[in-house]
Amino acid sequence: MADIDGSGRIDREELKVLLESVEGGLAYPLMVAEGWLPEDALDRAMEKYDVDKSGDIDFEEFKQLVYDGMLLEGAIQEYEDAFNAVDDSGNGSIGATELATLFKNLGSPLSMEKVAEVFMRYDKDESGQIEFGEFLAMFQDQLLDLKKVQAWLASRGDDVWEWGGAASSLLQTVEGNVSVIFSEQELEEALAKNPDKLVVLFCGLTWCRPCKGVGKPYEKLAAQYAKSAVFLKLFGNANAGCKRMFKSFKIRSTPSFLYFRAGELMGSSTGANKVRLETNLRSHLPQEGLPEPLYKLEPAAEPAAATATV
Repeated sequence: MADIDGSGRIDREELKVLLESVEGGLAYPLMVAEGWLPEDALDRAMEKYDVDKSGDIDFEEFKQLVYDGMLLEGAIQEYEDAFNAVDDSGNGSIGATELATLFKNLGSPLSMEKVAEVFMRYDKDESGQIEFGEFLAMFQDQLLDLKKVQAWLASRGDDVWEWGGAASSLLQTVEGNVSVIFSEQELEEALAKNPDKLVVLFCGLTWCRPCKGVGKPYEKLAAQYAKSAVFLKLFGNANAGCKRMFKSFKIRSTPSFLYFRAGELMGSSTGANKVRLETNLRSHLPQEGLPEPLYKLEPAAEPAAATATV
């Protein structure tokens, strides 16, 4: 069936149709996910399975492809149901919070750096969101397992996500949590939704060791100051949009922290020292009603915190 022209081998275009198909290659999802397979994914498949380098796939090479689980076994409706369940906001795409919550519910929680890496690999159009075709690619690469996702869907019944996303929203923020953003639109949405709160933006890089070091303290601060501030995180190497944001904010070293109120940038700080970070955070908050500091204040002469040059 995959050998459309009857040549006895599967050429590149026939392989593309096969890999984009569902139900084990028996059905092509026309008008739903047509043309969703990225060219680099097709290149990788050809490189891996065209063992004799003939430029096409013979029957023995095809068998190995099948044994490796490269074919999408589920029906298109099953993948659509899974996608719609994860897309709790109903905007037709999956944001970072929604994806992170999915992996958490599947028993495989991801760090924010890992979430960024998933987006860097699968968000091919760099929209800052995962669309349906990009979602399918996760199943093809066996990052997601349809049976496990279906089991989770069955177990939750009609329950909603813990954070209860807003309809048509690009960004889902959870009070007391850190939300990863991948686009200017998400930052603008966070600022617009929180005119009376401080919005803190952590600007880092996925490979930056000081950024990783201050990651947990930043999450603890998000929980401690949940009533007063919204905490976001941006990875400058995630996509072209993130790189533009780094440039527009003149980020020269990481980690950097930007402080916004009422849509305006109020100040910034740099470095991975958690005490200094909390001191800067508190300086941008109304002093009345502030919770106790999480970290004991240290002498001002403390050595400068480590940073990574961008």
